[in-house]
Amino acid sequence: MSGGSMQYSVLVGLVCLAIASFSSSVGSSNNTFLCLESERLALLQFKQGLLSDNKYNALATWESTKDCCDWRGIACNNHTGHVITLDLSFNFLRGEIHPSLLELRYLEYLDLSFNDFGGMMIPVFIGSLSQLKELKLGRANFSGHVPPQLGNLSNLHTLDLSNNENVSSENVEWLSHLSSLRYLNMSWVNLSEAVNWPQSLSKLTSLRELKLSLCNLPDVNLSSLSKNALETLDLQNNQFWGSLPELTGFSKLRELLLSSNNISGSLPESVGTLSSLEELDVSMNSMTGVITESHLRDLSRLQSLKLSGNGFYINLSSHWDPPFQLTSSLALSSCKLGPAFPKWILKQTNITELHLSNAGISGSLPDKFWDLFVHLYSLDLSINQICGKLPNLSTTIFWVVDLSSNLLSGAVPSFPPTLRFLNLSTNMFSDLSSSFCATRAPYLGFIEISDNLLSGDRSFPITGCNSQDWDYCF
Repeated sequence: MSGGSMQYSVLVGLVCLAIASFSSSVGSSNNTFLCLESERLALLQFKQGLLSDNKYNALATWESTKDCCDWRGIACNNHTGHVITLDLSFNFLRGEIHPSLLELRYLEYLDLSFNDFGGMMIPVFIGSLSQLKELKLGRANFSGHVPPQLGNLSNLHTLDLSNNENVSSENVEWLSHLSSLRYLNMSWVNLSEAVNWPQSLSKLTSLRELKLSLCNLPDVNLSSLSKNALETLDLQNNQFWGSLPELTGFSKLRELLLSSNNISGSLPESVGTLSSLEELDVSMNSMTGVITESHLRDLSRLQSLKLSGNGFYINLSSHWDPPFQLTSSLALSSCKLGPAFPKWILKQTNITELHLSNAGISGSLPDKFWDLFVHLYSLDLSINQICGKLPNLSTTIFWVVDLSSNLLSGAVPSFPPTLRFLNLSTNMFSDLSSSFCATRAPYLGFIEISDNLLSGDRSFPITGCNSQDWDYCF
């Protein structure tokens, strides 16, 4: 045999040996579990403390004879077999959270949100799951103080403790140790005693989303927050007062949500430089001043604008061309807009909510007003001086219509079957048309058309509207 032939034979032999070895390995792996026995037993012990009224809950798949990596809500590292994910959200669970979870030393993701743990305290031992990157305990009926041991989770980038109304934290200094945190949601957690919260949060230089609505937060200077990285700032429904600081440092903000506080003063013109802003909501405060084109000049990505419940005067040129095309809400109730209906609003044809109550608007609505806003499901033009007649609205998609306290006249038109709320009171309507009475609105829960010029009894059933024709004429 030549040297070349011998080398070829040896090479073929080695290849065959490798294939046989691989096949043997695959065959062997088919007979073994990826899940580590110690972690499987820990999960079964954890399961023993939990109950659910939902027979389809994830725990129903947890059987001692199966690989725990195949159980619902569990994910394992494909190489090591260690459990890295435990997701039992939305499983209607109740009971206790057993510390056997400490055996899951490589756990990175823990989600127990949307369950009912009966007011138990957030377990202290969770602060020892040192590899956690995401911890979600929202809306799970916990109570008591947030354990400061959660500050030991230095790898954490997502923390959600929201919607646990009986949870509180008097000192949030522990948050400052979560240097990797990018998302923090503690909405509904009582932070009324946490006077140091801005100082603690200012150390979280990676924080992108901050949600602390309905926390009873004490008043602070918002300028003390770390600004450069924040994309979402949600501080709605708290106790802030005083004026807003300059906003130039919040250059990456996409959402600025400060509604339902006690903020006064004017809206800083620097808000107009926030070119990434998609949602601006400062409604239901005590702010005043003039809103000019400078406040809106660079907001090309804006999708929702809510300034209602303040004393703003909207001073925009009748020829102003807005840089944005809103796709959600435009709410300017209690702001001074009129007397003419603003032309720039007619360009916002993709909005779903238009609220201009008590805005000083008078006269007739512009031609084609009712044809422009085809995506509109909520309309509030109440408490103005709008006159004229209403067209047939049966082809719209309205859920909510409030045109009360205006000067509208003529016949009450028909409305779409999607309607849930209708208020036409305190106008000058003089006729209930047959088409109005033929309206079928199975979801309608409120209707008010009193204080008009309609004949007959002012309360339902009204003369001229046959309840046999319309079940909701009452």
